[in-house]
Amino acid sequence: MEEPMANPKNNPKLPPNSGEQAGPKIIQRWSAARRREIVLRLLRGESLDAISWEIGVEVYRLERWRDKALAAMDAGLKERADDAPVQGGHDAVQRMLS
Repeated sequence: MEEPMANPKNNPKLPPNSGEQAGPKIIQRWSAARRREIVLRLLRGESLDAISWEIGVEVYRLERWRDKALAAMDAGLKERADDAPVQGGHDAVQRMLS
């Protein structure tokens, strides 16, 4: 009979001597605020590769964070407020035509 998988999610295990190590520090979870700071650095022109190496996050993941942030920014900028001047003028014209 096979032994149960010791690592069911297939995540790499940390080395047994996980004290001070050379290289970037690996963080498992990133808050929205920390991701925002990284995305802002990318938008300011810092290198994807340099940031990836520094923080220990794959380039594809950084690209995904940046793309999601840009999509959310686009959606927010396209959204019109109820009290927008253009909308208010449009409503007044509709009332006059009715």
